[in-house]
Amino acid sequence: MSQHDDIEYQLDTLAIRTGHNRTIEGEHSEPIFLTSSFVCENAADAAAKFSGEIEGNTYSLLETESLVKYGQIADNKSTQDATMILNHKRAIAILLEQVGGHTISKEMVQKIHTFMMRDLLDFSALGKIRKTGVRISSSSYIPSDNHLELTSTLGEMLFKAEQIQDPYEAMFFIM
Repeated sequence: MSQHDDIEYQLDTLAIRTGHNRTIEGEHSEPIFLTSSFVCENAADAAAKFSGEIEGNTYSLLETESLVKYGQIADNKSTQDATMILNHKRAIAILLEQVGGHTISKEMVQKIHTFMMRDLLDFSALGKIRKTGVRISSSSYIPSDNHLELTSTLGEMLFKAEQIQDPYEAMFFIM
């Protein structure tokens, strides 16, 4: 039984959702696709649940949920993939704690990068704009290795993030 079962919904919500009981998967309506219809406790859980969809990561939605909720590492998956997902969850939680309290800055982005890449990069590379190339396994995308271009792009992203009124949206834009 969900913690939301005792909520008294408005007529519009009832008209759409009545007669459907959530399963332990947390869907809010009968799903059209396996991943199309979920309710999450908060933004960090939602992002972590779907972080298995990070390019190059091999975790499925259900494997990601088992990892995030129960710490269960999927069989035949790399430790690196599990670390990537758990790092994203931690970074999102930190972002959500800081929403509204801090201006989005280069230093904040570097701090988030440090959390996202912990145990995935050499310690000396954490929180820094890279100067060498990287590859994403299982992907044809090749990120830029041009330090000047990356520095300039970060500046542009920070400027755009400052223009976004909703602090949550600005934080996720940066991430």
